[in-house]
Amino acid sequence: MIYCKSLLVILLLSLSTLVIAEPTVSLTLDKNRVNVGATVTGHLSLLDFPTTQGGGIKLRFNADVLEVTDIVFDSAWSFAAQTGNIDNDKGVIKDIIFAAFPGWGGDVAVATITFKAVRKGKSRIRLKKSALNPFASEGSAIDVSFKKTKIIVGGKKKKNTRNHSLFSEK
Repeated sequence: MIYCKSLLVILLLSLSTLVIAEPTVSLTLDKNRVNVGATVTGHLSLLDFPTTQGGGIKLRFNADVLEVTDIVFDSAWSFAAQTGNIDNDKGVIKDIIFAAFPGWGGDVAVATITFKAVRKGKSRIRLKKSALNPFASEGSAIDVSFKKTKIIVGGKKKKNTRNHSLFSEK
């Protein structure tokens, strides 16, 4: 009897600690630290999604540090895929839109975004939902969370060309 009660308590505790994953949009970078002139590949993905027919994203970055050079969609989004308006002067891509029927669920690749490091500094990359095309599943909106990431751009160290000799020739 004590064994059954203990087992029941353990079962109830384990069920109460289950975490239900929230659908998340993520941009995973192949590198987080680069030098000026390097390219960085970002993999835009949907994680833990219910079946969705698509959605849209707005992406912001520091235009003083990065520029976007390319967006290539995964073949899963065959119904519609739009790169949106890339504005490297303002550091924003508005309305990256993608759709598929009957839809996809779980973890799904969306697109590959290529950034170029143009100047030393730091850039946070922030994602948020597009006002034009929110995430949906069979006509109902899906609440999603967005993961932020960042890139640090450095430069190659310059060699010190000064003459450090204690004796100078005159």
